[in-house]
Amino acid sequence: MKLSTDWRKEIQTIPNLLSIFRIFLLPIYLYFVLRQSFYIAGAVIVVSGLSDYLDGVIARRYNQVTDLGKVLDPFADKLTQLFLILSMAWYRPWLWLLFGLFLIKEGFMFVAGLIG
Repeated sequence: MKLSTDWRKEIQTIPNLLSIFRIFLLPIYLYFVLRQSFYIAGAVIVVSGLSDYLDGVIARRYNQVTDLGKVLDPFADKLTQLFLILSMAWYRPWLWLLFGLFLIKEGFMFVAGLIG
């Protein structure tokens, strides 16, 4: 997928700003996880999930779907999933299996995307 040459304009759409906001929430989430403030960390993830929902609704309803958003939103999704899995595995070592399954799934999806 080729990004539009007018990415500076695309980045200023509300859906793309919400995706960037979600990425910036991840270090905040990690901070609270490492302090073992799990309820606050959970609240940060809830805010992230709500902003993910809103960015999709706004993009479709107000015709703000952009090439940048088609890359940025899934990137923010995968990064959030990665942070969640790794932070859970940090405290529950048996969950490294979940991380392995995540990598296998993403590998298959990547190959499937290349093929067709």
